[in-house]
Amino acid sequence: NITLPCSNTDEALQSRVTVFWRFGDSRTVYDIIDSRASFDEQDASFIGRVESFPAEWTKGNFSISLSNVQKADGGLYTCFIPDINKQMRVQLILLKTRYEKIKDALEWRNHLSVGPLIRRLQVRSLVMLQPSIAQSPRQHNWPRSLWVDRMGPLSPPSLNAMLVSAGIC
Repeated sequence: NITLPCSNTDEALQSRVTVFWRFGDSRTVYDIIDSRASFDEQDASFIGRVESFPAEWTKGNFSISLSNVQKADGGLYTCFIPDINKQMRVQLILLKTRYEKIKDALEWRNHLSVGPLIRRLQVRSLVMLQPSIAQSPRQHNWPRSLWVDRMGPLSPPSLNAMLVSAGIC
């Protein structure tokens, strides 16, 4: 969950407050109309994922909490309080997950699609692929992959067992 802040402590509000949260200035995220949450116009992508804190409204806090954050949620959010003509903007920037970084690096390096492979391995607790180069002068410097889970490097037998149990080999 992430909290998008919106507050007013500068000016007195009426007893019944109205606040509009928008994504990209047009998609309705959350509305407070006459001090009540209104979901009539809420965009389908936000249904069931946004909540506010009604006990905080009387203190001027109109922040919202967004759950199950997705890549498409990144962007500009606007909180508008029409009674005092006040607008606050929050830019939500989402960073890539570890899975996305690994997938991008491998696809760039190998020019192949590894998404399904990594997703299946993640289910089996493999969380990272790390390219490595053989260091011995007697060995050829062939690239190899070092497979690592949360306990450390995986030996070839344990890796093979994991790949077989994941249905990959």
